[in-house]
Amino acid sequence: MSAVQRNIAYAGSLIGRPFCSLLLLALALAPIAFHPLGIGRDYPNHLARVFIQGAFGHQPALQQFYQLNQQAIPDLAMDLLVGPFVGLINVYTAATVFSVFAVALLPVGGMLLHFVLYRQWSLWPLACLPALYSAPLAGGLINFLAGVGLSLVGFSGWIAFRQRNRWLRLAIFLPLVVVLWFWHALGFLALGYMVLAYEVARALHQPKHASLFCQRELLLQSILFMVPLALLIISFLSLGGLPAGGISFGSPMAMLINFTFAFGLSDLLQGIIVLAVVAVILIALRQAGALVWHPDIRVPVIAVGLLVLFIPEKFLGISLLQLRFPALFVFLLFAGSQLTVASVKVRGLLAILFLGLFAWQWSYAWQRMASVDRVQREMTEAFAGMSEGSWLLTAWPPEKDRSELVWNELYHSSSLAVIEAMAFEPKLFTNTSRVNVRAPLSVFNEPQAYPAKMLELLERAAKAAPNEAGWGQDGAARYFDGWPGTFDYLLWLGRQPLDAPTDWNLTPVATNPEFILYRIN
Repeated sequence: MSAVQRNIAYAGSLIGRPFCSLLLLALALAPIAFHPLGIGRDYPNHLARVFIQGAFGHQPALQQFYQLNQQAIPDLAMDLLVGPFVGLINVYTAATVFSVFAVALLPVGGMLLHFVLYRQWSLWPLACLPALYSAPLAGGLINFLAGVGLSLVGFSGWIAFRQRNRWLRLAIFLPLVVVLWFWHALGFLALGYMVLAYEVARALHQPKHASLFCQRELLLQSILFMVPLALLIISFLSLGGLPAGGISFGSPMAMLINFTFAFGLSDLLQGIIVLAVVAVILIALRQAGALVWHPDIRVPVIAVGLLVLFIPEKFLGISLLQLRFPALFVFLLFAGSQLTVASVKVRGLLAILFLGLFAWQWSYAWQRMASVDRVQREMTEAFAGMSEGSWLLTAWPPEKDRSELVWNELYHSSSLAVIEAMAFEPKLFTNTSRVNVRAPLSVFNEPQAYPAKMLELLERAAKAAPNEAGWGQDGAARYFDGWPGTFDYLLWLGRQPLDAPTDWNLTPVATNPEFILYRIN
């Protein structure tokens, strides 16, 4: 090959690898872009809260139910980035752009970290794209995804700028960690955790004459993270102290299963199989000398792996912690590794294996999100026919009669009624937002509650509506006491019509294979 041909080939690789990376990333994000309401579970709550903040000033129907506060809450990524645009463009469109951006941050952070470590673009970090559809995405934890993705981008920047002037890095990273704190506290903590593991590992492996430099790096890190930690303490104090709730851990077997949450599969056996296949491939490559890990990244990878194993399921009122960080571990693991020359003979087979896994996972995510998107769109059409300023109660049948879609994805979809009908939604997540329910109505608000059960509807229908004097005396918040006299609509998340007493005066106004919307006459 002549020198000209070598230069052309080299230039082609420089252009081709980033182009192929962007093409793969765009394909991976397609289910989110084309089925934005396919992000189920908590996602409608985020949409509703952002809509309230953006439309509050000119919607009296919202003002009678809700109020805004300016507390420093570390869970505001969508609020800060989408809220200002609600009055300018459709809230669903703005939220779709944000969701694509938020989910893209993890693979982008992985590619940047790989480039910083190895000084070359490679498709290898994207071999873990199936982890894009992780359990946090299926659970609608969109602010957390934005935060943890930005933490990986920030960690890449920390390594890239490590040899630069400390004051320059302080000027760059102090605003970054403050922004990250506001986006999501767990993203901020993830960045601090990875940086700490990285700096401690370097300090332990540096010769004695470099120890002073490492000590200064740890001091710089402590200065950077002191400000957000102070904000965290202030936010707890402003909310009346530390969040309620103890610490709970899963069983040793459950801790190992935590890694399957990286792939967001509802079938546990499938998740175990995928995890085992990926682990066997990586171990085989490592044993054959076809794969190496960068020495600077080994300790952070091990540290995040230990975090996934031993993190409590619940701590300081934050639940489902065990499913939040496995995807970060996978992206960090692949970003810190590199195929060697010894892998040339098996790269074709590797491409087939990982592209096959990606195609299968992509198909699964597309079908799941398309189903959820379709039902939630039809639900928004039903809510649009409700009277403005209505009260909406949500209920569901016994567990054996619920569809998998309702059980896994749709039980917070009622929040979409806030957008479509300026409705009062008693289950709205007002405990993690700048949106609160007005004081006279706070007795009807139970954030993050599950839908009411049929037996509860029967039991509570004849009771008096709650009031502040008797609130919580029976040990639980019963926001739907006397519900036929306080609520205007009932969303029934069941495939069969509700077998209701005639005195409830329920009239079906919208039906769907997954839900029925009743008007309470």
